[in-house]
Amino acid sequence: MRKGIVALMVSAAFVAGAAAGFGGGYYKYVVEPQKQAVEMAKKQQEEMNRMVRRGTLTAVEPGKITLKVEDGGGDIGQELTLSLSEDATLQVGMNFIDEDGKAGVTKWFKPGDAVSVLAKDGEALALYRPARPGEEIQEGGEGGDALPSPEAGQAQGQKK
Repeated sequence: MRKGIVALMVSAAFVAGAAAGFGGGYYKYVVEPQKQAVEMAKKQQEEMNRMVRRGTLTAVEPGKITLKVEDGGGDIGQELTLSLSEDATLQVGMNFIDEDGKAGVTKWFKPGDAVSVLAKDGEALALYRPARPGEEIQEGGEGGDALPSPEAGQAQGQKK
């Protein structure tokens, strides 16, 4: 009888140890990394919200824009002048412009455009504006969807 009780206690201790080990490993390798990922995502989202500025362009020059800030992470009501590097991302509507940011900004953006800017340390990292009425998406081509250049839209308007 006593051997049965001892065997039962040893078996119970083994099961309890295995369960504790599995639970600890699950927490360490699954739950904890998930909590850290959520925490990091929140911090990144807060930083992104501080970097975004929405407003109207007042001046556009190669490599530099001036923006009247109406909404975003800061500088609301102020005019903000930002530089653009060649790596700056330009987006019109749903399309990314495959041109260097310094040169392409004067081609695709004009004073008076409503824009959203991702800005950090006085530099515009990304610049977005909605597509204008004459800038429909052209289907086909090697690169998929692409916008015609602003000049092409004006030329098409003159032909009609």
